[in-house]
Amino acid sequence: MVDGYNILGCDVMNVGAKDFAKGIDFLRELEQTASFPFISSNIVNEKNGELPFAPYKILEKNGFRFGVVGLTAELSPITRGNLRADPFIERGKAVLSELDAITDIQIVLFNGSLDKAKIAREALTSADLLFVSGDTRNPARGGSEISTGTVMKQLGKQGKSLGVVSIDVVDIDLPLRDLSNVQNRLKFLDKQLKRYAKKDPSKSMEEIYADDEKMLNRVATIQDELEKLKLELTAEGNSIQFDFVPMNKKVGEDLMLLSIVNETLSNCDALGPDKTPSKQKKPSSRSIKPSRVNPDGTG
Repeated sequence: MVDGYNILGCDVMNVGAKDFAKGIDFLRELEQTASFPFISSNIVNEKNGELPFAPYKILEKNGFRFGVVGLTAELSPITRGNLRADPFIERGKAVLSELDAITDIQIVLFNGSLDKAKIAREALTSADLLFVSGDTRNPARGGSEISTGTVMKQLGKQGKSLGVVSIDVVDIDLPLRDLSNVQNRLKFLDKQLKRYAKKDPSKSMEEIYADDEKMLNRVATIQDELEKLKLELTAEGNSIQFDFVPMNKKVGEDLMLLSIVNETLSNCDALGPDKTPSKQKKPSSRSIKPSRVNPDGTG
């Protein structure tokens, strides 16, 4: 897992509940191999009250300072050992308050159920973005409304899609307007019009459906909505767009990353009360096989 993140250029990782499956010592060993920090602002050592991990990480990119906070809803009584997860709302507010004066954009990495993530979103109003892990339900899509407040995003099942966030800032003191739904609705309506036009590409819509008043009204309604959506996209202010891109099956595999994934799956299968990860164990039945690989071994 960590080797793969190193290759991808990961900046920071929030420690989640399942990361303690083999205990804090094993997690510490993984942290030593990472080229990025592990963070958590509310996982606490019960013996001394100290934080085992840094509460946040400040990233500087493209002239902006991003404060990234790690929060975990709860830890399993079986794997947490001498650790506990303090109330994430209280800790989150305290850390975000500290970051507000020294960063431009605040990001929360939240590990827990979607229901608890929604509670965090409502309470942590100073956060600009909240990303959810630990809930494998695919995110809901649809509508054309503009979302304001803390922007919450989830990826759903791991490895199935790529989340791409684009932020346009014109005034750092203004809130972010989430235009993701607007963009998705615009793409959907544009696709509909193109489908209607396929009936006879040589003619205009008015000519194609001259004898179909119902269809002409439908086309006019779509065109009016498209114009309104385009105005929303170009309105002045800070905006964010989130693209949830399914990974194409035709994309080839990177052999190095593939071997890391297979070894990770094998080690996960080896985890248990009386077992430790073994690099010598053969890949499990869940091992992933490459679909297509370029001659030089890259995807």
